[in-house]
Amino acid sequence: MLEKSKTERINISLPKSTLALIDRVWPKKKFRSRSAFLDEAARTHAFRLQKASLKRSLRLGYKKRAEENLELVSLWENSSAELQNIK
Repeated sequence: MLEKSKTERINISLPKSTLALIDRVWPKKKFRSRSAFLDEAARTHAFRLQKASLKRSLRLGYKKRAEENLELVSLWENSSAELQNIK
């Protein structure tokens, strides 16, 4: 997962309780190290945040499109009624 040439060392501060939790979990889940565990955790969380943001954007887009479509339907119905009155 982590390639030595593509990694960068950073310093982070975590609450002791979070670190204790990480230390209980990562060895049992067969991670090579805390770093490997934290890498996967960060990636998973970042992807979830991106996915949630995309869903919000799509929902807003669908809502806007629905409003536009309702306006088009209304225009179509009005035009259709006017055409029937002409005949």
